[in-house]
Amino acid sequence: MSAAGQNPLSYSATESNRFGLRVFRGGQAAALLGNDLPSLLWQERADVLILRLPSAMMRYVGQLGQLGLPYCVVDGHLTFALDLTGKLPLIPEREDLVLTPVTLAQADELDSLVDASFDGYLNQYSANPILCGLDWKAGYQEWARTVICPGAPQRRGWIVSRNGAPVGFGTFTFDGPEVRSMLYGILASARGDGLYKRMFLSFAALFQAEGLSTFYNSTQLDNLASQKVWADAGSRMHSSEVTVHINALFGCAQLAEQPANEEGATADLQVALESSESSRWLTATRPKMERGGAYQAYRGRLPMEPVQQMEVQIFADADGALVATSYLQSARSR
Repeated sequence: MSAAGQNPLSYSATESNRFGLRVFRGGQAAALLGNDLPSLLWQERADVLILRLPSAMMRYVGQLGQLGLPYCVVDGHLTFALDLTGKLPLIPEREDLVLTPVTLAQADELDSLVDASFDGYLNQYSANPILCGLDWKAGYQEWARTVICPGAPQRRGWIVSRNGAPVGFGTFTFDGPEVRSMLYGILASARGDGLYKRMFLSFAALFQAEGLSTFYNSTQLDNLASQKVWADAGSRMHSSEVTVHINALFGCAQLAEQPANEEGATADLQVALESSESSRWLTATRPKMERGGAYQAYRGRLPMEPVQQMEVQIFADADGALVATSYLQSARSR
């Protein structure tokens, strides 16, 4: 637990419902749990933990391997800040762009733009082998739609049209004098010819006219095109982060039947370990393994696209506390 004794993991209902798994999110406090993290994930029956960490904590990412839980680094993020109190670059004079506020009447149009704009897009979900085959794009549509949700006045969005035809969109969150981008999208057929630059400067001018002071924008490390547009407009580097997914699969595991020993107790852990040569035992025992001690076994299996699956075996002591885990990723027939 954290120094304050609070659980640093937060259950993500939206992502859990989307993927059919128990998904949690955490940050710096979760990463600093160290050897206590697997036990907390077991208590929560977490399948996936999404960690968003400052880049200065990269050293802790390597230490995750010592916990014995499968993990993957799924993306790196850069955030730029544009000072809206100064002079902005002029918007290139070409065909006019029209920014139309998104209302309930444009909900379906916004959905279509999100769907078309993110074809082939790679993000943190597509980089995780147990999530990449699932419908993460629907989550982007849900996220964009929050700009028209009742009770969320701090979020707004605009559809961008060129010559009367929708070509993109932008959605944003507002906090006092600051505005932060959520999602941008441009149709593949409309990309190029400086469209994103004109779009970005149009939004910046709009927010400046509203009296806002700072415009934040974030993207993946490899999105050099967007970073160049922001830098050319006068944005400065603000922060950097790394995103890590821990695929514990604890929520998938079910209590497994075990043969009883001569005294009628469940099979001891040492016997179970010795009979699991096909798996790679990773997590150090917590508490110390006791030869002859009775333990409960849990097993789970999760298909992965296109032709693999991941299996987990978990042993807990008589009090239900996590003792050891094993993971096996293997090929399967179609």
